[in-house]
Amino acid sequence: MKLQQLRYLIAVAEEGSLVRAARRVGVAQPALTQQLKALEDSLKTKLLRRTTRGTVLTRGGEVMLQHARAILEQVSAAQKDVQEQTETVSGQVSLVVPNAIAETIVPELLRRAMTDYPQVSLRIQSSDSVSVRIALENARADVGIVPDNSALTSVNAKPLWSERMYLVAAADAALPQAGPNGVMRFRDAASYPQVVVERSNPLRRKLDDIAEEIGATLNIFAESNSLLMIRSYVESGIANAILPRSTFSDKLTLGAVQAHRIVEPEIVQSYIVAWPKTRPLTRAGEAIVQILVSVATRWEEPRNS
Repeated sequence: MKLQQLRYLIAVAEEGSLVRAARRVGVAQPALTQQLKALEDSLKTKLLRRTTRGTVLTRGGEVMLQHARAILEQVSAAQKDVQEQTETVSGQVSLVVPNAIAETIVPELLRRAMTDYPQVSLRIQSSDSVSVRIALENARADVGIVPDNSALTSVNAKPLWSERMYLVAAADAALPQAGPNGVMRFRDAASYPQVVVERSNPLRRKLDDIAEEIGATLNIFAESNSLLMIRSYVESGIANAILPRSTFSDKLTLGAVQAHRIVEPEIVQSYIVAWPKTRPLTRAGEAIVQILVSVATRWEEPRNS
């Protein structure tokens, strides 16, 4: 009995035709028939019966089909278990991240991956949060980072980090409603001209919901899903923006912008690392997820600040 013969039996059972089964497994029909005959001879039992509707399994064939599937599943599990014992983790991993946090995540991730897993090839793409979510839901990427969203049901996920939201404005902008301790009420922040992400973005929906809940109105000057465009609006003084700290920390350090933490209510943006349920993680994918989780504490903003 050979594993190849068991695969051929399964193909015939599922296709109901020797011709279609041979096409599926990529062999000539005579070769497939010969292998199945050899399997029957080894078992001393007839497994297949031809009818006017195609090829069907005998009662003995049905029993053998169950065993064949179980045997191949065990062989696959054994191969995976053995392969996972190797010291070398290798392979390619496609990662998608939101534009807003790409500059925060990618450099540290690449440094750790190159040091800890030099044989893992990372293919990284950044896009808006909605496109990242769609790529994960449609299994077009191995791993992705997205804002936490309860509507994501087709992925597995682990929490990464959370950060508070700020009103960000040009360094010389006059903000009379800013508090002396670096905070600003959401109602006051919303009254300043804003450049906001489009309605399809989870952050925009969160801001709209909060505004509606407390009876405030977002003073929307412009909409854009481009972080580069949003930052240009802010730095030029044309409009302000409500953003998580990771999206402007470099500009704050350079003195190009000012920032005021939103309170009443405080707004927190949480991120998760996710991967499609239909596309199980490889060892290389697991390694990248572990790196992201382990270094996420560096991006977590101290809550007592």
